[in-house]
Amino acid sequence: MPFISEAPTITSITAAPAIVENKLKGDGKKFRVLMDEKYARFTVDGQAVHRIQALKRIERAWAQQPDIMPGEIGGYVLHEGCLSQEGSCWVAGDAIVTGRVEGDADVLGSAYVASNAVVSGYSIVSGMAYIGGSESNDGALGGGRVLIDSAAVADSCRVLGGDGAETVVSEFSTLSGASNISAGVKVSGASSLRGRVQVIGDVEISGGSILEGDLSVMCADGSAKIHNEAVTYWNKANRHVPLTLDVPAGCDSLVDYAEKEAGDRFTARGTVERDVASRHAFFSAMLNIEAASKVIDELDEEVRHLSS
Repeated sequence: MPFISEAPTITSITAAPAIVENKLKGDGKKFRVLMDEKYARFTVDGQAVHRIQALKRIERAWAQQPDIMPGEIGGYVLHEGCLSQEGSCWVAGDAIVTGRVEGDADVLGSAYVASNAVVSGYSIVSGMAYIGGSESNDGALGGGRVLIDSAAVADSCRVLGGDGAETVVSEFSTLSGASNISAGVKVSGASSLRGRVQVIGDVEISGGSILEGDLSVMCADGSAKIHNEAVTYWNKANRHVPLTLDVPAGCDSLVDYAEKEAGDRFTARGTVERDVASRHAFFSAMLNIEAASKVIDELDEEVRHLSS
């Protein structure tokens, strides 16, 4: 992971709204890149990134976040093209973007978006989340893009690319804790990875599935799909030692496979129904959009159909 040099103390210049409202002589941009040395820092591979500054009021898509005001100082970008001048997307805090942020997405805290990653839609990337890069972290991207589209990635999660395979987290799915997904994994349909979950290989997680705890799920040969299932395993005896499930290609039930392979070590099973309401409430509180409700409503209907 590209650690970064110490950030300088930044003093906001919101006291001069008339200057920033001038919008750089009317060019209509919502932000500019502050190229002064005091607004710069360096990534571990020597790239200079600079803070951004709002040039006009930016109305927020996220209901619980205040609007960005003219003159407000934001996070770091490699160049202007890293953040769209359209939409309400923003980079804040000490976050660094060398890839691309667009739509109504936010990158906050000390998050890092690498050059092969795009964060779009109604996404929030926060904490110390790391998006992009590759398994080796040697800078060799391997042609695999990472896309975060209307999803939340928080805490110290990592979403990696490379190996020529696209990695996608979308449709209001969430990653939290220290979850880690590798190149080729796709998470959609309001699914959730929590705790210390690791997913490796050509694995699709959808239908509101929940993977939680000390779990390592991989598909070494072929591809696997996890749909509308909930698997929880916390290793109480040896913390941080995961239950490793090498799912065979074509497996249609992770729960059944886990019970068969893990026996007494497998501590919980269930359906996504127990979690739909809480996740719906989360997105309703954060967003005033129909897209999140549509995904959750479709998931509710599927659960009702399966239960009948």
